[in-house]
Amino acid sequence: MIRFDDIHFSYSGKPVLTGASAALPAQAKVALVGPNGAGKSTLLKLIDGTLQASQGDLDVPARVRLKRLEQSIPDPSLSVLDVVIRAHDELYGLRQFVEDHSRDPAELADAHSRLYELGDASADAKAASILNGLGFSASDLTRPISDFSGGWQMRASLAGILFAEPDYMLLDEPTNYLDLEGALWLENHLASYPRGWVLISHDRDMLSTTPTHILHMTGGKTTLYTGQYERFVEQWAARKAQSDKAAAKLAAKKAHMEKFVERFRAKASKAKQAQSRVKALEKLGTVETYSEDGTSEFSLPDISPLPPPIITLEQASAGYVPSQPVIKGLNMRIDQDDRIALLGPNGRGKSTFAKLLAGQLQAMDGTVRRASKLKIGFFTQHQVDVLDGEETPLTLIARALPKVPPTKLRARLAQFGFDADMADRPSSTLSGGQRARLLFAIICADNPQMLILDEPTNHLDIASREHLARAIGAYEGAVLIISHDRSLIDLCADRLWVVEDQTVKRFDDSLEAYRRKVLQGDSSTKSDKSALSAGERKAQRKQAAQRRKSLAPLRMAVSDTEKTMDRIARQAEAMRNTLADPALYTAADQSKAIALQKELGDLESQLAQAEEAWMAATERYEAAMAEMEAA
Repeated sequence: MIRFDDIHFSYSGKPVLTGASAALPAQAKVALVGPNGAGKSTLLKLIDGTLQASQGDLDVPARVRLKRLEQSIPDPSLSVLDVVIRAHDELYGLRQFVEDHSRDPAELADAHSRLYELGDASADAKAASILNGLGFSASDLTRPISDFSGGWQMRASLAGILFAEPDYMLLDEPTNYLDLEGALWLENHLASYPRGWVLISHDRDMLSTTPTHILHMTGGKTTLYTGQYERFVEQWAARKAQSDKAAAKLAAKKAHMEKFVERFRAKASKAKQAQSRVKALEKLGTVETYSEDGTSEFSLPDISPLPPPIITLEQASAGYVPSQPVIKGLNMRIDQDDRIALLGPNGRGKSTFAKLLAGQLQAMDGTVRRASKLKIGFFTQHQVDVLDGEETPLTLIARALPKVPPTKLRARLAQFGFDADMADRPSSTLSGGQRARLLFAIICADNPQMLILDEPTNHLDIASREHLARAIGAYEGAVLIISHDRSLIDLCADRLWVVEDQTVKRFDDSLEAYRRKVLQGDSSTKSDKSALSAGERKAQRKQAAQRRKSLAPLRMAVSDTEKTMDRIARQAEAMRNTLADPALYTAADQSKAIALQKELGDLESQLAQAEEAWMAATERYEAAMAEMEAA
């Protein structure tokens, strides 16, 4: 069990934790949640001893093994596999010990015995299985870790912690370094982990399936809840409502007493009572309220419509080395109302495809045609990380909009949550989430008709992710999303494309079906699949293809009716706005107003019919899905 009581900690004189207390049960799976800046990463560093509290008690029993996900690799010359093995301190140390044959025979015998207890014989295979789950190929395992990018090095560090199996893993946003496939594997692994962990994550799907406890952090304090994220939200909302009610009651009582004091303070006959009320006011104190820090909405721009298609690809290929395409044979079109999620493991060509669409990479073969007035906003995590830390948000957006006056630039930044003070700060002082918002403001500066979003939710907290999803829903341009955040994909995408076999294909099924497909590739299921005969595997593939084929028109019907509803709803809303103009009714000839009202009535009737069609299509699709899953 890990206990901390009345913990205080400050950075440069600014309080971060002010009385945090909790007792984490043994083998508990604890998710830390709360707004950015609440002190979640600080708490992990306090638990593992990297930081020291200025006040309070923190008790981690000496027998409890802790490991925190580090940002660096201890020895860049190690192979990927050795990085993982080395994370198990005792196993790695004993392997080094027994290699020295000059040791005392009795000590060597004890070391070999302990290695046997630790499962040394199967350790390499176990490490390789974890690495495979996180996206490493068999040929990667013997390569030096220095050959890999920082993100892949972090995957190896994560694999090392999972391999070492400490009593408590301390994980700070581990999915930020993973693709969707790796995040799905990690979620599955964490759910079955035999010991405890403390996890910082803004991935709502992971928070809804893996924790046994939620530790909520806000206002410098902590509150431990039992259960997963949805249960926490219910309990927190009830607690907040209770505290808000108590705060309102206390405020009313204070106001009444203050009014009495002001009325009678100067009257000698009432002076004693007034003084008594003053003392009572001092004793009332305050009631704690459980409100989150405010998070501003995203506001994506209005756009000028373009005729379809906005992008067409015919037998296109792209890559970086002549005659060695990363992706090829691309035949597709994108319309302005498309919402596409691009799936597939890292390294298969998702970013290459995104760059090809954005015009940052030219086609090796074939053709890519874009609408003549098409503007594309391209968001990548790399751009967030390389923003010039010396420049302010105002100067950075001014570079994107050189002819726009400062007052309008500030108004644009305000749409993305930047007040006057934040607009003038060096961007190096902004949090990761604030820098992501700033990049959105910059890429949306010229009102693009298409957004390409490569991992846009890294560093965004849950509230900001939900605000972004709503903004994408209201945006009228095309959207291509590459993300490990299933909630964002579920909320925003109505088409799934997958990168595999060096091309991009439609995936005519649900995201849940894709999740099952990914997890079936886990090593735990490979032996079962290999036990099938070639004929049985072929029959299974044929049956699955037939099921997907039968579902495709049903799913497209749902998508088509949704688009019809959205189109009619937008037309009706525009009509209502026109009818709300008083000038329309002051004209001598009001026939236009009458005609518009009739047209609005027709639209509302069409919308009702479209909603009925959507409900029927959804019911047919869900019934077919249920039948397929039961088969």
